[in-house]
Amino acid sequence: MSDTNGIKAYGDTRTKLRERQILEHQELARRIALSIASRTPSRVDAADLISAGMMGLIRAVDLYDPSRGVPFEPFAAPYIRGAIMDHLRAQDPVPYSTRRKIRKLEKTSADLQRTLKRTPTEGELADAMQETELDVAKLMTQALSVPMFAGDELPQHFDEAVGGSPHPDALSRLESEQLRNVLVGLLQ
Repeated sequence: MSDTNGIKAYGDTRTKLRERQILEHQELARRIALSIASRTPSRVDAADLISAGMMGLIRAVDLYDPSRGVPFEPFAAPYIRGAIMDHLRAQDPVPYSTRRKIRKLEKTSADLQRTLKRTPTEGELADAMQETELDVAKLMTQALSVPMFAGDELPQHFDEAVGGSPHPDALSRLESEQLRNVLVGLLQ
């Protein structure tokens, strides 16, 4: 009977330690979530991101092993950010593969524009991307109709989620705006 009581006491102690660690570090989850929320469209609810961050924190608490000598916050931060990113991706109405193709189109177009010193044609884009002109035209149409969502730029600026600038740099925004103008020009 005493073994059962000892196991129960250990379980109770472990549960209390877990709860205490979650409560002690909830501000870390909140801080990361609010940092990411500051760079998302207004339709993204910061409270939802905080909740997702708390789920990441709980996972980190459950997996943390202090005997490894790693401080808790640096260990937990990637779990928190990852849970938030997973939440954002789940809310994104556009498939990841489509976003990846659009980013490839944007990069190819920007590279060609720098090289050619003019707006590339659909044929030039198709050749550079090793796609048909029809596929490029469809992708350009998708690029213009796809709603901008937080998942577009967060991975590129992932390290800024804690402590860095909450806004993409001006050059990135300018390049993105220029690319949209190029795509609109090609479609007209």
